[in-house]
Amino acid sequence: MAINTVTTSPLRFDISPVPGEGARVCSALVGSAVPKGRGTLFFFSLCFAVALLAFLLPPSTASAFLIGMIGVYGSFFGLQALGRANLRTLQEKDPHALETYSVEIGPHDVYTGCAHVSARYPWHEFLTVTENSEFYLFVRRNGGGAALPKRILDHSQDQLLRNRIREWAPDRGANLAKERQRIAAAI
Repeated sequence: MAINTVTTSPLRFDISPVPGEGARVCSALVGSAVPKGRGTLFFFSLCFAVALLAFLLPPSTASAFLIGMIGVYGSFFGLQALGRANLRTLQEKDPHALETYSVEIGPHDVYTGCAHVSARYPWHEFLTVTENSEFYLFVRRNGGGAALPKRILDHSQDQLLRNRIREWAPDRGANLAKERQRIAAAI
């Protein structure tokens, strides 16, 4: 007879966010879900195409190259600045930004909610569970998900959470920073 080793009691955390934390969570979740390198490859390809056209087209290759690079970099950094400004405006108007919310991690799903919104996601909808220096990130395939600030965890809670992630998450915690370091050291 097999013994069920899965712990069934969920871990619940009530979080009072600090200013700016919501924006950092969103950025970290999207950064974890979006493949790295595509933007950089696209940008360098665009620069190469502009440079190639500048040298192939007369009359002045140097001026055409300079104009093209100014256009590309100006567009890139200008759109980036505009996007940040628009995001700041949205964040200032967000009624949930400083509202206390809950995250519950259980054997079958992850729940997150505040007084106005709640969602429960089954584990199979998650791409990975990862971490950065500030958060544990429960990343869904669409770039959304849940985040748990490390600032609210003491050492024993951190260890318990890591153990539960290893039990319950689809990737068994393989993408946690300390887990990656442990695996690399074993190889």
